[in-house]
Amino acid sequence: MKKNYLLPNKFKIIGLVIFILGLVQFFAYDCGWWYLPSIKVFGVITDDGWFKVISNDFDNELSVLSILIGLLFMALSKERDEDEMTVHLRGESFVWSLWVTILALIVVELFVYERPYLIFFYFAPYLFTFIYVCRFNFKVFRLRRGFAQDCDDKN
Repeated sequence: MKKNYLLPNKFKIIGLVIFILGLVQFFAYDCGWWYLPSIKVFGVITDDGWFKVISNDFDNELSVLSILIGLLFMALSKERDEDEMTVHLRGESFVWSLWVTILALIVVELFVYERPYLIFFYFAPYLFTFIYVCRFNFKVFRLRRGFAQDCDDKN
C-alpha cells in the first residue's frame, strides 16, 4: 500500500508567507528595528548551568522557527497535479540538494574560519531544505513551461 505523507497544496502558500515573515522578522531584529520584550523561559542548557529559568528575548527563536516551519511546509506540500513525474523530481531534487549541501559544508570546513565560519553554520540547518525547495520548484516550473510550449506548438 502506497502512503502519501505530503501536506495539502494550500500549505505551500502558507509556508511561503511564514518563511517571508520569518526572514523579515530576522532582519528587523538583526538591524535593531524591532524587538520583543524579554520573557522568562525554561532552558535545558544555559550559561548559568543546566535546567534554569532565564530571561530571554524570544526574537531569534521566533524567526528561526518561522523560517524552518515555512521551509518545511513548502518542501512537503503536494503539487496541484501530483504524479509520477513529480515524485521523480522530488527524489532528484532531494539527492541533488544533499550533494550541494554536503559539498558546501566540506568547502566551508576547509576554507572558512573565525566569524564567517560561525555565521555559515548558524544558517546551515536551512541550507538543505532551501536548496531542495528552490531546485524542486525550478524543475516543476521548467516541466510545466515545456508542456505549455509543446501544447502551443501543436495548435
